[in-house]
Amino acid sequence: MYIATLQLVSSSPYSQSRARMAEKTDQETHQQFEERTWRDHLNVSQSGHVFIPAMAFKLSIIKAAQLLGIQKADSKNEKYTKHFETEVQIAQSLILPFKPKDPAIKCEWIFAHSQPTRMKTSGRVWRAYPTIQEWKGELEVLVVGKAIPESIFMEVVEYAGVAVGIGRWRPENRGVYGQYKVKSHKWEKK
Repeated sequence: MYIATLQLVSSSPYSQSRARMAEKTDQETHQQFEERTWRDHLNVSQSGHVFIPAMAFKLSIIKAAQLLGIQKADSKNEKYTKHFETEVQIAQSLILPFKPKDPAIKCEWIFAHSQPTRMKTSGRVWRAYPTIQEWKGELEVLVVGKAIPESIFMEVVEYAGVAVGIGRWRPENRGVYGQYKVKSHKWEKK
């Protein structure tokens, strides 16, 4: 087993869109509801800090491995994709130094579909989402087994940060937010 400690830094704004539990009251308009609850889209830890879920990074890395489709040197048609799906584990979520009311977290209004699916029959409404312009942090990744070499792992992670991303309106979903880069990394055998 290997532990990859990644120092990550944002290269574009990051926005979260966690489902809200709040409901609109009879007395408030749609805009008042959005203004009151836009911070509810944030993932917040028990300590009250905003975090980027571990699963967001895992899915980003897996998708990058699928897109790259790197073939194993010792095999005619086996790719690394299945190894990334089963052997890469994220130890914990990346805790950011922000709390929900931090001035670094801004409200962004977008004109979005009223329904989650992009049906032609659904209209558009204004929605508010939290956006963070810059972030950085340390992510610990466990690589179980010996099938994934460090060079392949880093190629996939770096591609994930550019082409797949994390959060709302990331490159994977035809957006430009949620991109990140690896400032430095450490690869250790455990």
